[in-house]
Amino acid sequence: MPEFLKLFPPRPAVSDYLAAIPEQHPGSELVETAAAEGRILAENFHAPHPLPPFTRSSVDGYAVRAADTFGASSTLPAYLVVAGEILMGTEADLDLQEGKAALVHTGGMIPAGANAVVMLEDTSRLAKAKLRSSNQQPRVKTSSGRVKMSVAVSSSFSGHTSAGPGKLAG
Repeated sequence: MPEFLKLFPPRPAVSDYLAAIPEQHPGSELVETAAAEGRILAENFHAPHPLPPFTRSSVDGYAVRAADTFGASSTLPAYLVVAGEILMGTEADLDLQEGKAALVHTGGMIPAGANAVVMLEDTSRLAKAKLRSSNQQPRVKTSSGRVKMSVAVSSSFSGHTSAGPGKLAG
């Protein structure tokens, strides 16, 4: 019985496939953006400046200094004080200091001093009374797992805090 299926190794198969495609050299033309759907760029283009012009968060979470959470784990979390919240569309007028964190939202500006964002799902927010009653000091432990962090609320901020242009309000 004749064999109907003949398999080729991947490299020769791709080479044969590409050789069968006729070579095309389409010309280029300048068109309005609205008329460019379905077309291919003739050359690369680059934005004249970074977009957006600030460092932004790619997740909902807490902006932190990475050194403050180094080695943190779910069993020995890093405890940080929430300095405020950066609302979407507002400038981050906080300067994050050691041991502090700021709540940021996806796409929101990351405050000065922060160089990492811990995802909201990897954090727990604690009341200051709970932190004090457990008699725990800020600590971290080397861990090969994901960074876990518990955020302690300072006495000057309770509940939801926000940072807007020119002021920090509780």
